[in-house]
Amino acid sequence: MINNQLTAHELGTNEIDKLSDSLLISIINELPIKDAVGTSVLAHKWRHLWKWIPSLNFNHNLGKTVGQKSHRLATIVKHVFSSHLGHISSCQILHYSCTCEFDMAQWLEHLSKRGIHKLVLTCNDESVSTNNTWGWGGLYSTVVHCNSLQELELRSWWLMNATPLMGFCNLRTLTLRSVVLTEKSIMDIISNCAVLEWLALLDCNIFSSVNVHAPKLKVLELECLSCLNINIDAPSLRTLAISSVSFRSIDINAASLTTLAISSVRFRYIKLEVPNIQIFRTDGFFEEHMDFLSQCVGLYGMSGKNWFKNLRKLFIGVQLTNIRHGIALAFVLKNCVCIQVLHLEILHKNGIPLVLRVEKEKNQPKR
Repeated sequence: MINNQLTAHELGTNEIDKLSDSLLISIINELPIKDAVGTSVLAHKWRHLWKWIPSLNFNHNLGKTVGQKSHRLATIVKHVFSSHLGHISSCQILHYSCTCEFDMAQWLEHLSKRGIHKLVLTCNDESVSTNNTWGWGGLYSTVVHCNSLQELELRSWWLMNATPLMGFCNLRTLTLRSVVLTEKSIMDIISNCAVLEWLALLDCNIFSSVNVHAPKLKVLELECLSCLNINIDAPSLRTLAISSVSFRSIDINAASLTTLAISSVRFRYIKLEVPNIQIFRTDGFFEEHMDFLSQCVGLYGMSGKNWFKNLRKLFIGVQLTNIRHGIALAFVLKNCVCIQVLHLEILHKNGIPLVLRVEKEKNQPKR
């Protein structure tokens, strides 16, 4: 039995040794950096493989190991970067608000030399919720140029100015999650990122208004925000998603916008210049959703203009017990004659939703 077990173990080891280095690297690449480095002790063949993985993930488990000692984290990150031999396409770093500016700048400079494409920086500090430091990020007075970076996500940061992003001239995707911002910092960030195509502001603390003036922007996501006004001037914008956002007024000037999705929005005034909307989608049975739609189609509001005359697909929740919903829906169906797909979630008086989907038959080809 012992001999058989040894033989099986040896056979397993031999089978692994037969795998190509590229395949083994792709497997190790899926691991957090702590586990990836740990594979070096498995066998001589594995000793240096982790040094060639293209994705580095300094995740929460590493944070538990070093505690909140930023110098230990900085030492580990520096050692990994100096030992790594290949191209680094993506990197995730969980750091603390006390991480110094010099260390942050060094990390970005090293990643820039390795051709970094995607970067996620997360401040994970218990003090964030108590003293409102929100993870200063350490780059508030330093500009690091990184021309290869195209996708950036910042979590739990404080961005009172656009300095940290001034060196990312080729950034195309920017996600800000749980970030403190000002009206000016948002405008400056967008201005510095001239080729930005995708912007997501998620659960951010924003002082005053959100002003988005971005000529190249194609996708804009606004989620879990509370602000005074929203002003969007984006001629190339194709998709706009607004979820759990309250605002006094919204002004959208987006000639190329085709898809508009809203969920749990609270507002007072709407001003639109969106002549090419083809898809309108809502989630839930909120009164504001039908009010938003009613203003968009000109049922009531300041302009009285139907901006949804080219609407192809409508997804919306309707309350049968609400006469305003019935009037609005009838007005939409009468004036939006291009609708091909109608998806209704109907809330009956018994509280049970009923889904009704109607699709217009395509014209049959002439024989």
